[in-house]
Amino acid sequence: MALIVLGIILLVASTNLITQRNPVSNPTPQGSAFIRFLTDTGYLFQVVKITEFAVAVLLIVGRFVALALVLFAPILVNILSFHYFLQPAGSSLALAVTGLYGYLVFVYRERFRGVLEP
Repeated sequence: MALIVLGIILLVASTNLITQRNPVSNPTPQGSAFIRFLTDTGYLFQVVKITEFAVAVLLIVGRFVALALVLFAPILVNILSFHYFLQPAGSSLALAVTGLYGYLVFVYRERFRGVLEP
């Protein structure tokens, strides 16, 4: 169930690129400047959203879950950092996504055993 919920959240977030919706409601000036920076690069925002979409699909279909979690980790760090430093509004969803992510990492912890061994 957590796979599907996290997958749907990421699917909706990733489609903001296609629908041209602002991913942040009522952004602070710093948050708006950061989002503008990502979009003005011409590729970075698109790469993040395409990766979110790929992760969402993998989670929803339940294939390559460990790979999806690894791909999503740096995006999640940036989401949390964005909300902590630049845009406190919306942090509740970021924390919920972090909780789902943490739960899934715990459930699939055996898949990460080789990475965590010295």
